[in-house]
Parts: sequence; structure tokens; C-alpha cells
Amino acid sequence: MMGLKFRGEVPFKQVYINPLIRAAEGKKMSKSSGNVIDPLTVIDEYGADTLRVTLASLTIQGNYICLSEERIKGFRNFSNKIWNVSRFSIMNLKNFDIDKIEIEKLKMNLVDKWIVSKLNKTIKKSTEYLNEYKYGEAAKTIYEFAWNEFCDWYIEFSKPKLYQEKDTIEKRTSQYILWFVLESTLRLLHPFMPFITEEIWQKLPHKGESIMVSPWPEYKKEHEDKDAENKMEKIMSIIKAIRNIKSDMNIPYSKKIDLYLNINEKDKLKLIKENTYYIEAMIKTKSLKIGMGIKKPEYSATGVLEGIEIFIPLKNIINISEEIARLERK
Repeated sequence: MMGLKFRGEVPFKQVYINPLIRAAEGKKMSKSSGNVIDPLTVIDEYGADTLRVTLASLTIQGNYICLSEERIKGFRNFSNKIWNVSRFSIMNLKNFDIDKIEIEKLKMNLVDKWIVSKLNKTIKKSTEYLNEYKYGEAAKTIYEFAWNEFCDWYIEFSKPKLYQEKDTIEKRTSQYILWFVLESTLRLLHPFMPFITEEIWQKLPHKGESIMVSPWPEYKKEHEDKDAENKMEKIMSIIKAIRNIKSDMNIPYSKKIDLYLNINEKDKLKLIKENTYYIEAMIKTKSLKIGMGIKKPEYSATGVLEGIEIFIPLKNIINISEEIARLERK
């Protein structure tokens, strides 16, 4: 009103109102209630970046922020995850020179195309959210990509090629995609986690003096690959189902298994046969048999997906009589 009266114009065209921060149960923080979370104490214990990304992720328009130490710990774990994956990446980017990479000669495989496409989607969604001042949605979008798709899946898929001793085109491609996705992810995370991203970025091959003045990642239509996303979704669903079976049957993660996949659809059979590498990279197998009309072996644990049956023979893997007794006790 004062701006209109004396200057004849609106002083601020856009105003962002920060939500009130309350205790975990939604009550107002107060010393008498003993539910105050001191930001200085949190920063000392968990770091400034952890507090910053926690508050940003919990900022939903129209809602209070209900803050708890458990949520802060969760984002501390995320910070540690980013740090450890970055350390792994830096170790595997030795002798990698971005200036010598000829992108047109790289040989991207299915998982490379998938992660670049998922990164591209993340860039698009997070940029749209930030333009709409939806900081919580933007932070969560980047968090989910970084943790679930990049750290949990792509890193594991890429290890066999990164560990190759020879300098092959496949290894150089994996190094480039690893660098490209990590460097782009750091730039996406930088507004939410400025200190850790700057420190990591400085250790990576980079151009410019600081991540702070690096350009925001751009969405590129040509990086979209829905076919790669759909194919990887099917492969990952099989891997998840196998892991669930192993967990249900108390089969140790390190224990190698015989694995049978009975696939009733020709398209899926072709896809899985062409990409057994990814299943073997994530599941420790002694043998892997894939086909149509495969019969269930005796004493096998079973899982069913759409058009796919999974069989894991349990003989010599677990004590079957003890497992029967355990299940009966349940």
C-alpha cells in the first residue's frame, strides 16, 4: 500500500512466505514444552547442508514444517550416500580427461541411456518446481533420483565395466556417463546442499572456478528415451523380485544361487536374453537359465511377475527342514 501511495508501483511483484516450523507432532516449539530443536546444535552434529536440505524438502506450500531429529538423521544419511558415491566415482575417474572424450564415438548401453533419460526427466521436473517456488517438491525429486536411481542402481550396474583393466570404449563410456550424471546431479543439489556439492565438484574434472556460478542443468528433448526406461523397468522388477525371494527365504546376499526364469512372452524373452548382464551384475548366480516352458525344479522358491516365473532351487542353499519349521512357527 505504501509503495503504491508514494511510488506509484508495487514494491515486490513476488513474495515467498516461509512456513512456520513446528515440532514433530505439529505443536509449536517452546522451551517450556521441551520440544525445541536448536539449529546451531543440529548444524554442529549433522552439518549445515543436512539441516538446509531437510527444511527445503519439508517445505510444502500451505503446510507447517513438522521437524524431528529422525528426519534430520535421514537426510544426514543422504549426505553420506552422496559423499561415498562421489568418492567411489572419483576413484574410478583416474586418467579420465573430459577434454579428450569424443562423445559421438561413445558406445552407450541400455543402462547408460536409461540413467541419462531419468536425469533429463529430473532436470525438467525440478526446474518446473523451482520456477513455481515448490522447493519441497524440487528437493524430493532430486533426492529420489540421486538415491534410488543413480546411487542404488546405476552405480552397481556400472561397476563391472569401470573395473575393467583395459582402456576399452565401453569403460570410457561408463566413465563419461558416470561423470556426466554425477556432475549434473551436484549442480541440481547445490542450492540445497551448497558446501558438500562444492567440495565434491572441485575434486571432479570440471570447467569454471566454482559450482556456484556453473549453469543450471538444461533439459534436452534428445536425451529422452522412453524405450530404455521401459526396458530397464522390466529388468529391475525381475531383480527386485529375486531379491525379495532371497530375503523371504533367508538366503544370504553373498550366497550364489542357481536361477531359472520361465518367460511366456517372446518380447520379454528376447529382452531378458539380450540383457542377462544386468541381472548377473546385481544377483550372485552360479548359473542362469532363461527360456520358455522351463519347469519348476524340485524344492524351489518361486516368484511370479507378469509373464515371468522365477525359480530358485533351495537344495544345498538352505536347510529345508529348518526353514519349514521356521515357517510353521510363523
